[in-house]
Amino acid sequence: MDFEQLKKKTLSTISKTFDNVQCGIDKISGEATSQNNNVDNQVPNLSSVENTNKDNNEDIKYCRNCGSKVSASDKFCNECGAAQLLTDDSKPIDSSITNEAHEQNIRESEFAGKVIKCPNCGGILDSFTVKCQFCGFEIRDSRTISSISELQKEIQKIRSRKMPENKSFLNKTFNIDLGREERLRCFNAQKIEDEQKLIQYFLIPNTKEDLIEFAILASSNIQGQKKLLKNEMVCTNGLSYIWLMKLKQIYEKGKVLLNNDSSFSEFEGICLSKLNDFGIYK
Repeated sequence: MDFEQLKKKTLSTISKTFDNVQCGIDKISGEATSQNNNVDNQVPNLSSVENTNKDNNEDIKYCRNCGSKVSASDKFCNECGAAQLLTDDSKPIDSSITNEAHEQNIRESEFAGKVIKCPNCGGILDSFTVKCQFCGFEIRDSRTISSISELQKEIQKIRSRKMPENKSFLNKTFNIDLGREERLRCFNAQKIEDEQKLIQYFLIPNTKEDLIEFAILASSNIQGQKKLLKNEMVCTNGLSYIWLMKLKQIYEKGKVLLNNDSSFSEFEGICLSKLNDFGIYK
């Protein structure tokens, strides 16, 4: 066999072998494609499943109080009776969050403020009442009385305050206190300012005895001197002016609360005896 014949035979063998391999590959690819088609036919469409589940769950909600299933049209839970909110959220809520929200709803439903009743007959009293309109029992606020006593104590505490000692080297060694007069002036000015703020922001009481007691306290702390060529008085300092304005507030409030009370004349005499001296209500 010559070389040309051997070459043709070899090429023919290679060609047959390549054809066989190609046929095998095509056969395997065809079988895989057929299996994939079968799987696609067996597995349902996920979007259709989601839509079906969504349609089935549209009418199912969960109670926000106990977590039980309720219908979307139910206004109250069949298990616990809690009112249902109009919401699209159909997921069950965590019990801790539900309990916290339930407690918050309970707190929000409580009434705000206080209802004051007469301790004698139990009738509901209006604001700033001195006497019960049902039984005539006189209302006295013991907490306000103690607050006036506390006010007097705080005033005495401010007035008895002493200037801190100068701990400088010169004062300790040679007993030389430089700038003492200026420090003393600033210290006394601070005391007066503290007392003024205390009096200015003190709440005026509501009861008869407390108003009279506070009026006496205010009038006793007002100091003044007469104007030249006039009989009217002027306050000697800013602290007396604060007390004078507080006495005016006390009198205005007493006219509302004690106008029909037998003790109003006594209260009015205490207030006007000092207010008229300074040209107020004269």
